[in-house]
Amino acid sequence: MLRMKTIGLNALLLSPRVGGVGVYMQNLIDRMDQEKRSAWQFKIFMSADEHARSPLAYRSSKFVPVSIYSSSPMLRLCKEKSGWQAILDKNAIDLFHSPISYISPGVRIPYLLTVHDLRFAHYPESYKKMRWHFLRYAIPRSLERAEKIIAVSNFTKNDMISSLGINPDKIVVIHEGIDAKLFSRHYDDEEAEQIRKRLELPARYLFSVGHLEPRKNYVRLLQAFSILKHTVADLPALVIVGKKNWRAEQVKKAIRRYRLQKEVMMLDFVDAHSLPFLYQNAVAFIAPSVFEGFGFTPLESMAAGVPVAAANASSYPEICGDAALYFDPYNPDDMAEKIRQLVEDEKLRCHVVQSGFENIKKYRWDSCVSQTLKLYEHCIQSL
Repeated sequence: MLRMKTIGLNALLLSPRVGGVGVYMQNLIDRMDQEKRSAWQFKIFMSADEHARSPLAYRSSKFVPVSIYSSSPMLRLCKEKSGWQAILDKNAIDLFHSPISYISPGVRIPYLLTVHDLRFAHYPESYKKMRWHFLRYAIPRSLERAEKIIAVSNFTKNDMISSLGINPDKIVVIHEGIDAKLFSRHYDDEEAEQIRKRLELPARYLFSVGHLEPRKNYVRLLQAFSILKHTVADLPALVIVGKKNWRAEQVKKAIRRYRLQKEVMMLDFVDAHSLPFLYQNAVAFIAPSVFEGFGFTPLESMAAGVPVAAANASSYPEICGDAALYFDPYNPDDMAEKIRQLVEDEKLRCHVVQSGFENIKKYRWDSCVSQTLKLYEHCIQSL
């Protein structure tokens, strides 16, 4: 009798604070058992610390704690290089899936990768020097050796082809999903009042979400907001949620330069319970980033029933379709004009909101996971 094949998933970075990659892994894990299959099984490798405190740890023996994770990237890489293959051998893994664009140099079995973006190639200065040198080597090498590569958008697929020369036949585009129910959830009056008071939210505000770093384009957004301040009566405030990243000080300097201290609110990490409330109560959502491999935040806003103004750049036109009002992200005047239209034109706002509800129907986690499992099946059959 043939042994059942086993697929391993690298979930070492699974954490509520990891962001888009964490959301991707969480949904992949949660939905793996909903699809019928008989030819293979899963093993999911989590950091020992996360395994100990996560409810996922109690669901099944398929969750395997490993101790090669470290908060130090370089120490983690050393541990992974020396430890991964032994872990895979011990668990009889036939195919390994890494959702973080590269595979440890120590892994010698067939694998596939998920690539969210190629930030290392376009924004090398956003990494510490040693980390960037590692990624510059590891990602192209890993992509060349992969059985298959999942790209989260056609934009990311084309970027791999043009920037790294990857064979397009190896790349499968599988769009990520959006949990529409999460962002359309109901808050009772008491909950709403508690969130407003705790965060000290303004009565009316424009909203944007993303780490504070240059590619998010907040400096130009603040310049556009400064233009609106002098041209739009009763302009809503601007609320930005984002953790400080490299060159975050540029955002604060821009706030001072344009004298927006009273009109702009900066919030750090917002818990998952409160974030949908911030979306739902915004006048409009602004997505000014010039580089996104997929872009969850405009879809989250659409699910919350809030109109979106987005940069006509990177993956946004592909993901948002005709459900956003687009602007040139390098032109603050154009950005200001599109925001003004959403603020002042109620008919336009309603049209963009309805288009958003239709657009998010294309992005379901069930579909993402189903396509991923079919790709697993294809890879397993070819081994």
